[in-house]
Amino acid sequence: MGRARREHGAQQALDYLALLRSDQHNGSEAFTAVVADGRQWGFLVTDPVMVEHDLFTVLPETATGHFLWRENSPAACRHFLELIGSHQQTPVTGRTLASMFGPDAELSHRVVAVLAQALAARGSSDRPDTLYWEWRRALDVVYGDLDLAEGRLARVVQDAYDMPVSRSVGELLFVLHTYFALVARLVAVEILATGSDDVEFRPTAWRALPDADLLDRLARLDRGDLPGGLDIANLFEADLFSWWLGVADGNSDLLAVLRDLLAALGGLAFPRIVFGPAPAGDVLRDLYQALVPRQLRRALGEFLTPVWLAGACLESLATAGADLADGRVLDPTCGTGTFLMPILTRRVRRLAATGERPDAAAVQAVLNTCAAWTSTPSRSLRPG
Repeated sequence: MGRARREHGAQQALDYLALLRSDQHNGSEAFTAVVADGRQWGFLVTDPVMVEHDLFTVLPETATGHFLWRENSPAACRHFLELIGSHQQTPVTGRTLASMFGPDAELSHRVVAVLAQALAARGSSDRPDTLYWEWRRALDVVYGDLDLAEGRLARVVQDAYDMPVSRSVGELLFVLHTYFALVARLVAVEILATGSDDVEFRPTAWRALPDADLLDRLARLDRGDLPGGLDIANLFEADLFSWWLGVADGNSDLLAVLRDLLAALGGLAFPRIVFGPAPAGDVLRDLYQALVPRQLRRALGEFLTPVWLAGACLESLATAGADLADGRVLDPTCGTGTFLMPILTRRVRRLAATGERPDAAAVQAVLNTCAAWTSTPSRSLRPG
């Protein structure tokens, strides 16, 4: 497809979307748009209507730039079919994750209860016990002695999840952090595997695997293995919240809830994030706030920075001369990435502004410009 012809086809698709939205009086609905001539496919990845306009907004200068262009291939055809099929699935947003995996979901009650029972059955100085107390030493520095927050706060967590076992507030918080880290890691791997065409590495394809193979796939994530042979430094790290891997073999209850968790993930529209125009965002923020009851977060002095306040702070930094476009950024208390997300999103979008898929080295270079740390389980997904 020649450059002029490609631009004409892309503009036609954008004009048609605008007309369709006008006729349906629904300007906020996400659409899939694909332009093809038999030799190349153009996938709409920047929908002008869906992009939030702020200091960090980078819109393509041409119609062609709103699309990601791929040579005609079986992979491109598969992306098209997955995009179409994903419209029957649930969009991947913070709200949907909180709804599907938060305390109002029956699945979360079962997962949290099984994890709590597994932790309660730990032996003195075994791996789960060692990792728990390592976590406690770090968290007590941040939150103060968790043993002083017993009683009412422990009951808040137990009531929120209908837990059949009575445990300390420290153990209950450790279990919630473990559950959050597990969901966050599976979501991240599913997105990476979808984007790298590594079907076998998609967690949603693991549900029917034999127990030994399922645990092996999960253990590989803990070792830092990534889909498609990707090499993204510090995307995952072996952490305290993988303690359950050591007790999962032979634990039929734990294996059953893991499979149910994978089945639930299979209902989410991951292709729309990877190949379509679904806007990027901090999808883990709402999930974390839903999982850890507000009373517990307030008692521990844990407050996530509001998105609007983070945006205002970044605008002030830019006005003062900070190089937010290319400068190296450090966030020592990043949480789920409220400050980092808009900075990284802008830098990655700039890579894709040409309409060509950026290579791994270019993406790695962007990730290397940001460093972060946090005491919450989202550190297992930290930029390096």
